[in-house]
Amino acid sequence: MKNYLYNISGGNPRSLLPSVIAAILDGIAKIVPAALLVDIFNTIYKSFADPGKGLDINRMWIVCCILFAWLLVEYAAYASLYDKTYRAAYSLAASGRLKLAEHIRHLSLGFFGKRDPGDLTNLILSDYGQVEHTISHNLSQLISAIVLPVLAFGGLLLVDWRMAVAMFVAVPLGVALLWLTDSIQARMSENHVRAKNEAASRLQEYLSGIREIKAHNMGGKRFERLRRSFDELRSASIRLEGIMGPMIMGAMLLARSGMTWMILVGSYLLAGGELSLKNASIVLLDEATASLDPENEAAVQQAINELVADKTVILIAHRLKTIQNADQILVLDQGQLVEQGTHAHLLDHSGIYARLWQLQQDAEGWQVKVNGS
Repeated sequence: MKNYLYNISGGNPRSLLPSVIAAILDGIAKIVPAALLVDIFNTIYKSFADPGKGLDINRMWIVCCILFAWLLVEYAAYASLYDKTYRAAYSLAASGRLKLAEHIRHLSLGFFGKRDPGDLTNLILSDYGQVEHTISHNLSQLISAIVLPVLAFGGLLLVDWRMAVAMFVAVPLGVALLWLTDSIQARMSENHVRAKNEAASRLQEYLSGIREIKAHNMGGKRFERLRRSFDELRSASIRLEGIMGPMIMGAMLLARSGMTWMILVGSYLLAGGELSLKNASIVLLDEATASLDPENEAAVQQAINELVADKTVILIAHRLKTIQNADQILVLDQGQLVEQGTHAHLLDHSGIYARLWQLQQDAEGWQVKVNGS
């Protein structure tokens, strides 16, 4: 991390400090609305859990006012981040180009004879353009990717340490995967840069001699070096994306799998009574398993069934398999109640519910076929 900041800042990482601080503040500002929404849902839940007290309207209004007022804070935080990151990006790129140009100005003619002019052109223009993009677009994302998970881990520790560990247990595996492939990435990136410089040199060579080419009606094999350099650049780019892309995606999937682990552990703890909800007579579940794959959906559904035993459950769902055992199913269309009954009754009725059920059953049997197989 230290070397990364040192390299993109041209040896002056302190110049990135305002951008880093602004990125941290922007990340914290984005967390607050989520916490306020949790408080709103918790207030609504309490009104169902304890109907005698009713809905705390005053608290709802206060939280909603804070939420709307916080939009100004978010805007100010993002505006500060935008200003500081782009100012740092363009300032560092401009000063770096000037220093490099001044350094090149004092070099001997022998140096230029040994180096392709396209290499220097690519360094001054393309490489520093990449520095601008990295600082203005990637730096804030990098800081948020570090700070926000740390804050989330701390928040989950306050709820239950096992849920916190479950959510982040896959992160070391993802980091280890990236670390193990670092040497491969460095070697392939070096080959890609070399191919890009070669293509830039050949293009500049072609443009510089275009008058001679036109004057002598040259073509065909005379363009072979240019075509070959672009073919090599294309191959290097495909290799870099084709190999490193799946590795990076694999690391990301390992890290994101922590969310599934957290849901499973949380459901297990709820079902086992180690995390307790109030003894509510009515439980409202809105798309409780909508974002889960079938295997995890079955595990979470079983935990929910144990949790809501002997309670009245209101379940909102689009996956009809999750509600087929309900005592009463209400079908809404355009906000209107159009059907009501048990699963068997609604199938016999051959209405909207029956059509949706058949479509979902057919979709489960879909398979991807490859031509020729």
